[in-house]
Amino acid sequence: MSSTLSEATGPQESAARSLPRPGGKRWLPVCRADRVRSDRGVALLVHDHPVALFGLQSSVAGGEKQWFAVDHLDPVSGAPVIARGLVGSCGDVSTVSSPLHKQKYCLRTGSCIDSPDLKLRTHPVRIVGDWVEIQHVQPLETRSTH
Repeated sequence: MSSTLSEATGPQESAARSLPRPGGKRWLPVCRADRVRSDRGVALLVHDHPVALFGLQSSVAGGEKQWFAVDHLDPVSGAPVIARGLVGSCGDVSTVSSPLHKQKYCLRTGSCIDSPDLKLRTHPVRIVGDWVEIQHVQPLETRSTH
C-alpha cells in the first residue's frame, strides 16, 4: 500500500487534521490504523518524503500494536525499499532488514545493528482515534554538487 496524505484523508479533512497541536508539534494523519497489517511495512509519501510505517504486534502490553516510522530509503543504495524489508528482532530489539543488502536496523532508534556507521531516520508516531499520525517529516537536506 502506497499513499500520500491527501489520498489517505481527503483534501478537506487533511487540512483540518494537520493543524499544529498543543506543544507546537505538527502531527499529520497518514492512514487508518486498521489498514496496516501487523508485522508488515507500509510505504507512504509524507509531504513528498518516503516513509516506512510498521505496526508490530506486541506480545506484551495486552498485545497492542507498537508503531514505528523510519525513512523508506535504504541508507546504502538510496532505493525506496525499507517498507518491504523483513521484520524481526535481535534479542528484545524490533528490527527491519534491508531487502537489498540485509543490514538490520533498530526500528526504535534507526541504528544499524550490523554497521554502526549506517542509520535510518526515525519519526514519532501516535494513534489518534482510528488514525496513525506521524510528526511532521522534515525533508532531507539536499547535497550540493558544487
